[in-house]
Amino acid sequence: MSINWQNLRSWKGSQHSAFEELCCQLAAYETVPPGSKPTRKDSPDAGVECFWKLPNGDEWAWQAKFFVRRPDESQWGQIDDSVKTALEKHPRLTRYTICLPVDRQDPRITDDQGRQQRWFMDKWNERVATWCGWAGKKGMSAEFEYWGEHEIFTRLSREEHRGRYLFWFNQELFSAEWFDRRLEEVIADAGERYTPELNVELPVAKLFDGLGRTAAFYARIKTLYGIAKRAFTSATSRARRRVGFGSTGHTGRACSRIAPNHGCDRSDGPPPDRLRAHSGSR
Repeated sequence: MSINWQNLRSWKGSQHSAFEELCCQLAAYETVPPGSKPTRKDSPDAGVECFWKLPNGDEWAWQAKFFVRRPDESQWGQIDDSVKTALEKHPRLTRYTICLPVDRQDPRITDDQGRQQRWFMDKWNERVATWCGWAGKKGMSAEFEYWGEHEIFTRLSREEHRGRYLFWFNQELFSAEWFDRRLEEVIADAGERYTPELNVELPVAKLFDGLGRTAAFYARIKTLYGIAKRAFTSATSRARRRVGFGSTGHTGRACSRIAPNHGCDRSDGPPPDRLRAHSGSR
């Protein structure tokens, strides 16, 4: 399952604002040292959408850009400007997370000249080195982290964010806890009519094993494959014996259809002269 960003609910008139708000809501649930205080900023935001102020005064900040494809040079320039401003306006910044709704490609391939091609991950690493240099010149030490679609979806798939996913994308997220709750509701509705000890397994239940690709499903497939293989071997063996004793007509042709690649054809049987003699004696 992946996120369809086209379905992102508009916020303050745009999906860009919606993406910023979504990332800030997720950031508000991040694990931070006890006593930390969150702050959500509005535009102009000095390069920071939101941040946590830690008890020691350090700050962990987030910046979101709704770029649905890997950034071009102009968009990288926008990210650079945000980093510069954040380092200038937040001198206690020690962690800066940049959020984009795309994951970073990293094929690690070379061109015809043997030169390494520069993809999203390469450009990200180059940018991080540059940003760390900017921070060092200011006497700062900052970590730069990335939230792409994977990191965002991983957080949205947590039970605590299930309602948030529904709000922003108008789509239910079927988590394990969601199924547990539905089961509890069904059991409660059944009341005294439901007794686990009297549960009757029905063949239709196996369909759900197939849909879920469970271990039980694959075990049944393996068992059925073994049964079919043994039946096939037995059938071709009987067909060969019948051909060998002169029943060459439809049995031989059927055998050829059953096992065309197992040597079961007319050449495996007795010589034609013997077959004709045997047939004439009948």
